[in-house]
Amino acid sequence: MTESLDARERRELCTLLDDLGPDAPTLCEGWRTADLAAHLVVRERDPRSGPGILLGERFPKLEAYTTKLMERVKAKGYGVAVDKIRTGPPFGPFKMPGLRTLINLQEYVVHFEDVRRANGLAPRTDRPDLDAKIWSLLERGAKLQLRGVKGVGVRLQWGEQSFHARKGDELATIAGAPVDLLLYLFGAPRRRPGRDHRRRGRRRDAPRREARDLTGVNASIREAVDAVAALDPIVAALVESLPPPQLTGRRTGKSRFEDLAEAICYQQLAGKAALAIWGRAKAAVGDEFTPEAVLTTGYDALRAAGFSNAKALSVLDLAAHVQRGDVVLDRIGRLDDDAIVRELTKVRGIGRWTAEMFLIFNLQRLDVWPVGDLAVRAGWAKAYDLATVPTPKVLDPLGDRFRPYRTIIAWYCWRTTNAIVPGA
Repeated sequence: MTESLDARERRELCTLLDDLGPDAPTLCEGWRTADLAAHLVVRERDPRSGPGILLGERFPKLEAYTTKLMERVKAKGYGVAVDKIRTGPPFGPFKMPGLRTLINLQEYVVHFEDVRRANGLAPRTDRPDLDAKIWSLLERGAKLQLRGVKGVGVRLQWGEQSFHARKGDELATIAGAPVDLLLYLFGAPRRRPGRDHRRRGRRRDAPRREARDLTGVNASIREAVDAVAALDPIVAALVESLPPPQLTGRRTGKSRFEDLAEAICYQQLAGKAALAIWGRAKAAVGDEFTPEAVLTTGYDALRAAGFSNAKALSVLDLAAHVQRGDVVLDRIGRLDDDAIVRELTKVRGIGRWTAEMFLIFNLQRLDVWPVGDLAVRAGWAKAYDLATVPTPKVLDPLGDRFRPYRTIIAWYCWRTTNAIVPGA
Protein backbone atom coordinates (compact mmCIF):
# COMPACT_ATOMS: atom_id res chain seq x y z
CA MET A 1 0.00 0.00 0.00
CA THR A 2 1.42 3.39 -1.03
CA GLU A 3 1.98 5.80 1.85
CA SER A 4 -0.08 8.96 1.53
CA LEU A 5 1.68 12.32 1.46
CA ASP A 6 0.20 13.47 4.74
CA ALA A 7 1.22 10.19 6.41
CA ARG A 8 4.76 10.60 5.05
CA GLU A 9 5.03 14.16 6.34
CA ARG A 10 3.72 13.03 9.73
CA ARG A 11 6.23 10.19 9.90
CA GLU A 12 9.19 12.32 8.86
CA LEU A 13 8.22 15.12 11.25
CA CYS A 14 8.08 12.61 14.12
CA THR A 15 11.49 11.24 13.17
CA LEU A 16 12.90 14.76 13.23
CA LEU A 17 11.21 15.56 16.56
CA ASP A 18 12.77 12.43 18.03
CA ASP A 19 16.08 13.46 16.55
CA LEU A 20 16.07 16.99 17.97
CA GLY A 21 14.57 16.47 21.40
CA PRO A 22 12.15 18.75 23.28
CA ASP A 23 14.16 21.98 23.42
CA ALA A 24 15.00 22.62 19.75
CA PRO A 25 13.80 25.86 18.15
CA THR A 26 10.98 26.17 15.64
CA LEU A 27 9.85 29.00 13.37
CA CYS A 28 6.73 29.22 15.53
CA GLU A 29 7.50 32.30 17.61
CA GLY A 30 8.04 31.42 21.26
CA TRP A 31 7.66 27.67 20.74
CA ARG A 32 10.20 24.89 21.14
CA THR A 33 9.69 21.42 19.74
CA ALA A 34 7.94 20.32 22.97
CA ASP A 35 5.31 23.04 22.50
CA LEU A 36 4.76 22.10 18.86
CA ALA A 37 4.36 18.42 19.74
CA ALA A 38 1.80 19.27 22.43
CA HIS A 39 -0.12 21.46 19.98
CA LEU A 40 -0.32 18.67 17.40
CA VAL A 41 -1.55 16.20 20.03
CA VAL A 42 -4.38 18.37 21.35
CA ARG A 43 -5.33 19.48 17.83
CA GLU A 44 -6.02 15.89 16.78
CA ARG A 45 -7.04 14.26 20.03
CA ASP A 46 -8.86 16.81 22.18
CA PRO A 47 -11.88 18.57 20.61
CA ARG A 48 -11.86 21.04 23.51
CA SER A 49 -8.76 22.63 21.99
CA GLY A 50 -10.59 23.60 18.79
CA PRO A 51 -12.18 26.86 19.94
CA GLY A 52 -8.87 28.15 21.28
CA ILE A 53 -7.02 27.20 18.10
CA LEU A 54 -9.60 28.76 15.81
CA LEU A 55 -10.79 31.74 17.87
CA GLY A 56 -8.01 32.32 20.38
CA GLU A 57 -6.98 35.61 18.82
CA ARG A 58 -10.37 37.14 19.50
CA PHE A 59 -11.08 35.30 22.74
CA PRO A 60 -7.99 35.08 24.98
CA LYS A 61 -9.75 32.88 27.53
CA LEU A 62 -10.27 30.21 24.86
CA GLU A 63 -6.63 30.40 23.91
CA ALA A 64 -5.60 30.16 27.56
CA TYR A 65 -7.68 27.01 27.96
CA THR A 66 -6.04 25.41 24.91
CA THR A 67 -2.63 26.33 26.35
CA LYS A 68 -3.65 24.60 29.58
CA LEU A 69 -4.50 21.45 27.62
CA MET A 70 -1.11 21.61 25.93
CA GLU A 71 0.65 21.92 29.28
CA ARG A 72 -1.06 18.73 30.43
CA VAL A 73 0.29 16.94 27.36
CA LYS A 74 3.78 18.29 28.00
CA ALA A 75 3.65 17.10 31.62
CA LYS A 76 3.29 13.50 30.40
CA GLY A 77 6.60 13.67 28.57
CA TYR A 78 7.92 14.64 25.17
CA GLY A 79 8.36 11.07 23.98
CA VAL A 80 4.75 10.23 24.82
CA ALA A 81 3.56 13.21 22.77
CA VAL A 82 5.67 12.30 19.74
CA ASP A 83 4.45 8.70 19.88
CA LYS A 84 0.83 9.92 19.88
CA ILE A 85 1.49 12.09 16.83
CA ARG A 86 3.13 9.16 15.09
CA THR A 87 0.14 6.83 15.62
CA GLY A 88 -2.22 9.38 14.09
CA PRO A 89 -5.63 10.69 15.09
CA PRO A 90 -7.97 8.24 16.83
CA PHE A 91 -11.27 9.76 15.65
CA GLY A 92 -13.00 12.62 13.87
CA PRO A 93 -12.39 14.43 10.58
CA PHE A 94 -8.62 14.00 10.83
CA LYS A 95 -9.21 10.28 10.24
CA MET A 96 -11.33 10.64 7.07
CA PRO A 97 -9.21 10.03 3.92
CA GLY A 98 -10.32 13.04 1.85
CA LEU A 99 -10.49 15.54 4.68
CA ARG A 100 -7.35 14.09 6.24
CA THR A 101 -5.27 15.06 3.22
CA LEU A 102 -6.89 18.46 2.90
CA ILE A 103 -6.57 19.32 6.60
CA ASN A 104 -3.40 17.53 7.65
CA LEU A 105 -1.09 17.73 4.64
CA GLN A 106 -0.63 21.49 4.83
CA GLU A 107 -0.40 21.37 8.63
CA TYR A 108 2.37 18.79 8.63
CA VAL A 109 4.27 20.27 5.69
CA VAL A 110 4.32 23.67 7.38
CA HIS A 111 5.38 22.32 10.76
CA PHE A 112 7.99 20.00 9.26
CA GLU A 113 9.54 23.01 7.55
CA ASP A 114 9.12 25.09 10.72
CA VAL A 115 11.35 22.64 12.54
CA ARG A 116 13.75 21.88 9.68
CA ARG A 117 14.55 25.47 8.82
CA ALA A 118 14.78 26.73 12.40
CA ASN A 119 17.49 24.11 12.89
CA GLY A 120 19.55 24.94 9.83
CA LEU A 121 18.31 22.23 7.47
CA ALA A 122 18.02 23.21 3.81
CA PRO A 123 14.73 23.16 1.88
CA ARG A 124 13.80 19.86 0.30
CA THR A 125 14.27 19.76 -3.45
CA ASP A 126 13.54 16.13 -4.31
CA ARG A 127 9.78 15.88 -3.73
CA PRO A 128 7.99 16.47 -7.06
CA ASP A 129 4.86 14.67 -5.82
CA LEU A 130 4.70 16.94 -2.78
CA ASP A 131 5.29 20.08 -4.87
CA ALA A 132 2.51 19.13 -7.27
CA LYS A 133 0.03 18.44 -4.46
CA ILE A 134 0.83 21.63 -2.56
CA TRP A 135 0.49 23.65 -5.77
CA SER A 136 -2.92 22.10 -6.31
CA LEU A 137 -3.97 23.02 -2.77
CA LEU A 138 -2.70 26.56 -3.26
CA GLU A 139 -4.80 26.93 -6.41
CA ARG A 140 -7.84 26.05 -4.34
CA GLY A 141 -7.06 27.80 -1.09
CA ALA A 142 -4.69 30.74 -1.64
CA LYS A 143 -7.55 33.20 -2.07
CA LEU A 144 -8.79 32.39 1.43
CA GLN A 145 -5.29 32.74 2.86
CA LEU A 146 -4.90 36.15 1.21
CA ARG A 147 -8.22 37.56 2.36
CA GLY A 148 -6.44 39.99 4.69
CA VAL A 149 -4.57 41.69 1.83
CA LYS A 150 -6.28 44.88 0.67
CA GLY A 151 -5.90 46.79 -2.60
CA VAL A 152 -3.24 44.59 -4.18
CA GLY A 153 -3.67 41.80 -6.69
CA VAL A 154 -1.58 38.70 -6.12
CA ARG A 155 -0.19 36.22 -8.63
CA LEU A 156 1.54 33.08 -7.39
CA GLN A 157 4.23 31.65 -9.62
CA TRP A 158 6.09 28.34 -9.61
CA GLY A 159 8.46 27.98 -12.52
CA GLU A 160 6.40 28.34 -15.69
CA GLN A 161 3.11 27.88 -13.84
CA SER A 162 1.17 30.74 -12.28
CA PHE A 163 -2.32 31.82 -11.30
CA HIS A 164 -4.05 34.92 -9.93
CA ALA A 165 -4.87 34.30 -6.29
CA ARG A 166 -6.41 37.70 -5.66
CA LYS A 167 -7.62 40.61 -7.78
CA GLY A 168 -6.43 44.16 -7.24
CA ASP A 169 -5.36 47.38 -8.95
CA GLU A 170 -1.63 46.74 -8.51
CA LEU A 171 -0.35 43.25 -9.22
CA ALA A 172 2.33 41.64 -7.04
CA THR A 173 3.94 38.38 -8.09
CA ILE A 174 5.13 36.00 -5.39
CA ALA A 175 7.45 33.42 -6.93
CA GLY A 176 8.96 30.32 -5.40
CA ALA A 177 8.61 26.61 -4.80
CA PRO A 178 5.15 25.51 -3.62
CA VAL A 179 6.30 24.76 -0.08
CA ASP A 180 7.92 28.21 0.22
CA LEU A 181 4.74 29.82 -1.04
CA LEU A 182 2.72 27.83 1.48
CA LEU A 183 4.97 29.00 4.32
CA TYR A 184 4.62 32.58 3.13
CA LEU A 185 0.84 32.41 3.02
CA PHE A 186 0.69 30.89 6.49
CA GLY A 187 2.28 34.03 7.98
CA ALA A 188 -0.81 36.21 8.22
CA PRO A 189 -0.29 39.40 10.31
CA ARG A 190 -3.69 39.33 11.97
CA ARG A 191 -2.86 36.11 13.78
CA ARG A 192 -1.04 36.10 17.08
CA PRO A 193 1.07 33.42 18.80
CA GLY A 194 -1.15 30.55 19.85
CA ARG A 195 -2.26 29.03 16.58
CA ASP A 196 -0.19 26.85 14.26
CA HIS A 197 0.02 29.10 11.21
CA ARG A 198 -0.02 32.43 12.98
CA ARG A 199 3.17 32.18 14.99
CA ARG A 200 5.94 32.77 12.51
CA GLY A 201 6.55 36.38 13.47
CA ARG A 202 6.24 37.48 9.81
CA ARG A 203 4.13 40.39 8.63
CA ARG A 204 2.31 40.33 5.34
CA ASP A 205 0.65 43.77 5.13
CA ALA A 206 1.20 43.45 1.38
CA PRO A 207 2.71 40.51 -0.46
CA ARG A 208 6.34 40.68 -1.46
CA ARG A 209 7.31 40.47 -5.09
CA GLU A 210 9.68 37.61 -4.54
CA ALA A 211 9.41 34.41 -2.54
CA ARG A 212 10.79 34.92 0.92
CA ASP A 213 14.00 33.00 1.73
CA LEU A 214 13.36 31.04 4.93
CA THR A 215 16.59 29.05 4.82
CA GLY A 216 19.88 29.98 6.39
CA VAL A 217 20.93 30.89 9.89
CA ASN A 218 19.96 28.68 12.78
CA ALA A 219 17.93 31.06 14.91
CA SER A 220 18.90 29.43 18.23
CA ILE A 221 22.63 29.68 17.50
CA ARG A 222 22.32 33.32 16.44
CA GLU A 223 20.43 34.05 19.67
CA ALA A 224 23.11 32.25 21.69
CA VAL A 225 25.97 34.18 20.06
CA ASP A 226 24.24 37.49 20.75
CA ALA A 227 23.63 36.50 24.37
CA VAL A 228 27.22 35.53 25.21
CA ALA A 229 28.64 38.54 23.35
CA ALA A 230 26.53 40.82 25.53
CA LEU A 231 28.00 39.27 28.68
CA ASP A 232 31.70 39.82 28.05
CA PRO A 233 33.66 42.31 25.91
CA ILE A 234 36.36 39.72 25.21
CA VAL A 235 33.76 37.32 23.84
CA ALA A 236 32.20 40.18 21.87
CA ALA A 237 35.60 40.81 20.24
CA LEU A 238 35.93 37.13 19.35
CA VAL A 239 32.47 37.18 17.80
CA GLU A 240 33.44 40.17 15.67
CA SER A 241 36.77 38.74 14.51
CA LEU A 242 36.09 35.01 14.06
CA PRO A 243 33.68 33.02 11.86
CA PRO A 244 30.30 32.19 13.41
CA PRO A 245 29.70 28.76 14.92
CA GLN A 246 29.24 26.09 12.26
CA LEU A 247 27.76 23.18 14.15
CA THR A 248 26.98 20.26 11.88
CA GLY A 249 23.29 20.11 10.96
CA ARG A 250 21.39 17.66 13.08
CA ARG A 251 21.28 14.24 11.53
CA THR A 252 19.06 11.22 11.75
CA GLY A 253 19.94 8.04 13.62
CA LYS A 254 21.40 6.52 10.47
CA SER A 255 24.47 8.78 10.56
CA ARG A 256 24.79 9.17 14.30
CA PHE A 257 26.75 5.96 14.41
CA GLU A 258 29.22 7.44 11.93
CA ASP A 259 29.53 10.62 14.00
CA LEU A 260 30.35 8.64 17.13
CA ALA A 261 32.91 6.53 15.28
CA GLU A 262 34.52 9.73 13.99
CA ALA A 263 34.66 11.17 17.52
CA ILE A 264 36.39 7.98 18.71
CA CYS A 265 38.94 8.41 15.91
CA TYR A 266 39.71 11.97 17.07
CA GLN A 267 40.35 11.02 20.70
CA GLN A 268 43.73 12.32 21.93
CA LEU A 269 45.01 13.02 18.41
CA ALA A 270 46.09 16.17 16.64
CA GLY A 271 43.33 17.29 14.30
CA LYS A 272 45.22 16.78 11.01
CA ALA A 273 46.39 13.30 11.95
CA ALA A 274 42.87 12.28 13.00
CA LEU A 275 41.46 13.72 9.78
CA ALA A 276 43.80 11.56 7.68
CA ILE A 277 43.08 8.40 9.67
CA TRP A 278 39.35 8.99 9.51
CA GLY A 279 39.50 9.39 5.74
CA ARG A 280 41.27 6.04 5.38
CA ALA A 281 38.82 4.34 7.74
CA LYS A 282 35.82 5.60 5.76
CA ALA A 283 37.41 4.38 2.54
CA ALA A 284 37.96 0.95 4.09
CA VAL A 285 34.37 0.65 5.32
CA GLY A 286 32.77 1.93 2.10
CA ASP A 287 29.98 4.32 1.14
CA GLU A 288 27.55 3.20 3.85
CA PHE A 289 29.19 3.68 7.25
CA THR A 290 26.81 1.47 9.20
CA PRO A 291 27.30 -0.88 12.16
CA GLU A 292 26.92 -3.85 9.82
CA ALA A 293 29.52 -2.49 7.40
CA VAL A 294 32.01 -1.80 10.20
CA LEU A 295 31.59 -5.29 11.67
CA THR A 296 32.10 -6.77 8.19
CA THR A 297 35.21 -4.62 7.63
CA GLY A 298 36.69 -5.90 10.86
CA TYR A 299 39.53 -5.19 13.23
CA ASP A 300 42.47 -5.67 10.85
CA ALA A 301 41.17 -3.17 8.29
CA LEU A 302 40.59 -0.53 10.97
CA ARG A 303 44.09 -1.06 12.31
CA ALA A 304 45.49 -0.76 8.79
CA ALA A 305 43.67 2.58 8.42
CA GLY A 306 45.56 3.88 11.44
CA PHE A 307 43.24 3.15 14.35
CA SER A 308 45.01 2.14 17.54
CA ASN A 309 44.16 -1.21 19.09
CA ALA A 310 41.92 0.48 21.67
CA LYS A 311 40.10 2.63 19.12
CA ALA A 312 39.51 -0.25 16.71
CA LEU A 313 38.01 -2.30 19.54
CA SER A 314 35.94 0.69 20.65
CA VAL A 315 34.41 1.27 17.21
CA LEU A 316 33.64 -2.45 16.85
CA ASP A 317 32.06 -2.47 20.32
CA LEU A 318 29.94 0.56 19.38
CA ALA A 319 28.83 -1.24 16.20
CA ALA A 320 27.88 -4.32 18.18
CA HIS A 321 25.94 -2.30 20.78
CA VAL A 322 23.97 -0.46 18.10
CA GLN A 323 23.29 -3.58 16.06
CA ARG A 324 21.98 -5.43 19.13
CA GLY A 325 19.86 -2.46 20.17
CA ASP A 326 21.71 -1.95 23.46
CA VAL A 327 22.38 1.64 22.40
CA VAL A 328 19.50 3.19 20.43
CA LEU A 329 20.60 6.24 18.47
CA ASP A 330 17.49 7.15 16.47
CA ARG A 331 15.61 8.49 19.51
CA ILE A 332 18.49 9.52 21.71
CA GLY A 333 17.63 13.18 21.13
CA ARG A 334 14.72 12.79 23.56
CA LEU A 335 17.16 12.52 26.46
CA ASP A 336 18.82 15.33 28.36
CA ASP A 337 22.57 15.88 28.10
CA ASP A 338 23.55 13.91 31.20
CA ALA A 339 21.35 10.97 30.24
CA ILE A 340 22.93 10.88 26.78
CA VAL A 341 26.40 10.85 28.30
CA ARG A 342 25.39 7.93 30.54
CA GLU A 343 23.92 6.06 27.56
CA LEU A 344 26.95 6.49 25.32
CA THR A 345 29.56 5.72 27.95
CA LYS A 346 28.20 2.18 28.14
CA VAL A 347 30.36 1.56 25.09
CA ARG A 348 33.99 0.57 25.46
CA GLY A 349 36.28 3.52 24.79
CA ILE A 350 33.59 6.22 24.81
CA GLY A 351 34.22 8.67 27.59
CA ARG A 352 32.82 12.04 28.45
CA TRP A 353 34.76 13.95 25.76
CA THR A 354 33.45 11.74 22.96
CA ALA A 355 29.90 12.04 24.26
CA GLU A 356 30.28 15.83 24.49
CA MET A 357 31.46 16.05 20.86
CA PHE A 358 28.36 14.09 19.88
CA LEU A 359 26.14 16.44 21.89
CA ILE A 360 27.67 19.48 20.20
CA PHE A 361 28.16 18.42 16.60
CA ASN A 362 25.33 15.97 16.09
CA LEU A 363 22.61 17.18 18.44
CA GLN A 364 23.66 20.84 18.51
CA ARG A 365 23.18 21.07 22.25
CA LEU A 366 24.08 24.62 23.24
CA ASP A 367 25.10 24.23 26.88
CA VAL A 368 27.96 21.73 26.67
CA TRP A 369 31.20 22.74 28.36
CA PRO A 370 34.02 20.31 27.35
CA VAL A 371 36.67 21.40 29.82
CA GLY A 372 38.51 18.11 29.27
CA ASP A 373 39.41 19.32 25.77
CA LEU A 374 42.91 20.80 25.75
CA ALA A 375 42.14 23.06 22.78
CA VAL A 376 39.22 24.62 24.67
CA ARG A 377 41.44 25.33 27.67
CA ALA A 378 44.25 26.67 25.46
CA GLY A 379 41.79 28.85 23.57
CA TRP A 380 40.46 30.29 26.81
CA ALA A 381 44.00 31.07 27.96
CA LYS A 382 44.78 32.81 24.65
CA ALA A 383 41.52 34.79 24.61
CA TYR A 384 41.98 36.01 28.19
CA ASP A 385 45.76 36.44 27.90
CA LEU A 386 46.57 34.00 30.70
CA ALA A 387 50.15 32.95 31.44
CA THR A 388 49.19 29.28 31.81
CA VAL A 389 46.49 27.03 30.45
CA PRO A 390 43.81 26.45 33.12
CA THR A 391 43.09 22.96 34.36
CA PRO A 392 39.64 21.42 33.81
CA LYS A 393 38.84 21.97 37.48
CA VAL A 394 39.72 25.66 37.23
CA LEU A 395 37.94 26.26 33.90
CA ASP A 396 34.72 24.44 34.77
CA PRO A 397 33.16 27.13 37.04
CA LEU A 398 34.39 29.94 34.78
CA GLY A 399 31.85 28.85 32.19
CA ASP A 400 28.87 29.13 34.55
CA ARG A 401 28.08 32.74 33.69
CA PHE A 402 27.60 31.76 30.04
CA ARG A 403 24.86 29.21 30.77
CA PRO A 404 22.84 28.08 28.86
CA TYR A 405 25.16 28.77 25.91
CA ARG A 406 28.54 27.37 26.95
CA THR A 407 28.87 25.46 23.66
CA ILE A 408 29.28 28.81 21.91
CA ILE A 409 32.16 29.74 24.23
CA ALA A 410 33.79 26.37 23.51
CA TRP A 411 33.45 27.03 19.79
CA TYR A 412 35.26 30.37 19.99
CA CYS A 413 37.96 28.82 22.17
CA TRP A 414 38.54 26.24 19.44
CA ARG A 415 38.64 28.90 16.78
CA THR A 416 41.26 30.96 18.61
CA THR A 417 43.63 27.98 18.35
CA ASN A 418 42.44 26.79 14.89
CA ALA A 419 41.67 23.41 16.43
CA ILE A 420 40.19 20.70 14.19
CA VAL A 421 37.38 18.88 15.94
CA PRO A 422 35.07 16.10 14.73
CA GLY A 423 32.13 17.41 12.73
CA ALA A 424 33.32 21.00 12.56
